[in-house]
Amino acid sequence: MVAIDGSRLRAVNTHEKNYTKGKLARRRAHVEESIARYLAELEQADSAETGPATPRIEHLTERLASLRGRLGELEAIGRQLEASPDGQLSLTDPDARAMATGRDHRGVVGYNVQAAVDTEHHIVVANAVTNRGHDRSHLLEMAKTAQAEIGAAQMIALADRGYYEGEQIRSCAQAGIVPMMPKPNTSPAQAHGFWGKTTFVYQPEADAYRCPVGEQLQKRHTTVEAGKLINVYYNQKACSACPSRPLCTSGKEKRIRRWEHEAVLDEMERRFEAMPDAMAVRRCTVEHVFGTIKGWMGATHFRTRGLKNVATEASLVILAYNIKRAVAVAGVASTLKAITG
Repeated sequence: MVAIDGSRLRAVNTHEKNYTKGKLARRRAHVEESIARYLAELEQADSAETGPATPRIEHLTERLASLRGRLGELEAIGRQLEASPDGQLSLTDPDARAMATGRDHRGVVGYNVQAAVDTEHHIVVANAVTNRGHDRSHLLEMAKTAQAEIGAAQMIALADRGYYEGEQIRSCAQAGIVPMMPKPNTSPAQAHGFWGKTTFVYQPEADAYRCPVGEQLQKRHTTVEAGKLINVYYNQKACSACPSRPLCTSGKEKRIRRWEHEAVLDEMERRFEAMPDAMAVRRCTVEHVFGTIKGWMGATHFRTRGLKNVATEASLVILAYNIKRAVAVAGVASTLKAITG
């Protein structure tokens, strides 16, 4: 069993030297506003002066030249930004990206360090570094690498809801990996105060959903959403006469969407409910690893630049952590013997 998590670490690149289209537009507008203000002041100063240029006019002229130069720099950055596939540009470390974090509303400009840790000895068995700020595309990669390192035909992989992605979960199941994570609450109906999808019970034998008042929603048609085959269930006749419809939907009928492979997600949800301490085990296993690396080992940010170099730096730090952990578990003599062969 392994626990998987990710942590964002700062790169050698400040927020000021990371650009998105929105940030660039704001800075350009600020510079253009300053240019307009200085031009107005210069015009006013020129009309008031009849003799040689005063120090104030010289100062305004210098400021205008500086601002126009800055505007030219921003226009060059804009051209580079247009060529960036993900809409970001970092000037100091070109591979670094702005990422959201739970603690700082500004987030960090850095990298996403992924780790898979075995739940028995808390050794990191797999690690990777990416400049994608989310975790949902990393479950399969991390779980398969950990499985290969452990040499297990079957393996449980614990993760938080940030890794919840249908295709990733399905691919794990096909590879002999048993993923365990909570389902994120992303129901728009529940957000608006209506009954959510979890209130409806899927009946596989009838390929239908039973609503809270006992009516059945049959499959009506199939569509493709984000490359996935989605079956749509509803019962317009039952909904039109239902007194509970205001609790259920603001439309004519309640519609439930179901992915063609959603049985994999249902099975994972049943396993998750049968293991109530799954998230506690995950937290105790993987979160303290990043805490140790940052708090005790001082690795709060990267010192190298570029994804390849940063990945090497992260691997060296994790190797040092693993040696410290091996000494704690097995002792100095056994660890030295294992290292030297």
